[in-house]
This record gives sequence, C-alpha cells and structure tokens, in this order.
Amino acid sequence: MIENKYSRLYHRIVASAQNRTVLEGYSELHHIIPKSLGGTDSKSNLVRVTTREHYILHYLLTKFTEGPDFRKMVAAFNMMNCSSFRHQRYMNSRLYDANRKHMSETMRVNQSGAKNSQFGKIWMTNMITGTSKTFDK
Repeated sequence: MIENKYSRLYHRIVASAQNRTVLEGYSELHHIIPKSLGGTDSKSNLVRVTTREHYILHYLLTKFTEGPDFRKMVAAFNMMNCSSFRHQRYMNSRLYDANRKHMSETMRVNQSGAKNSQFGKIWMTNMITGTSKTFDK
C-alpha cells in the first residue's frame, strides 16, 4: 500500500468511526484491512460506518493500492456501485468514468493467460433465441 493523502484520509475516517459512540440509522460493517488483502473478520478489523462512509472508504482503497491489490480494490469498488432491492446507489460521472477505466484494465489483466476461466473457449450466441453457449477451441 502507498502512503499518500488518500491513505491518510482513509485512516482518519476509520478512526473517526471507531471513536463514535452511537451511529443513528442504517449502517454497514467495513473491513479495515479488506479480506482480499489479508484482513480477517476479527472485531478489531471491523468498523461500523454510514453507507456514505463505506462507499468513500472503498473508493479511497483504490487510490492507495497498486498491482494485484489495486485490481482487487477496483473490483470491490465496482460492486459498491451495484444496486439491489435494499440499496440504491448513486455514482457521479467522474467516479463512473474512473471506475470503468480501472475495471476495464482489471478485467484485461485478470482474464489474460491460462489462469483465465475462459481460456481456450469460444462463446457463441444464437441471435434468434438469444441463448449463449461455450465451446472448447
């Protein structure tokens, strides 16, 4: 991880949330050190944050990680932008643009080489029925 203004802001938000006595309304648990970066589910690695803080924390994680860790954090932040019946998320155009560029690069790296789940396969779609099927090359 890189030490920069984003990592310092990340740690300030986490410290503020840890020192909060009561959090009113809906909140979410955040892994201070993400599980994909070696963090655990231990109480000392979890902090209760507002949904806005949670979103910002995941965005900040993309700003001070690099290499494979950066790609993991981009994928996690991308998932923060998925809406569901419980969560309606908003993303402004700048965040969307930056995240899509990072996610595209992440997918290019993750889907290259023999470790790729689609390696050696071809996808074909029946344009009439709309069904897709995979075939080995």
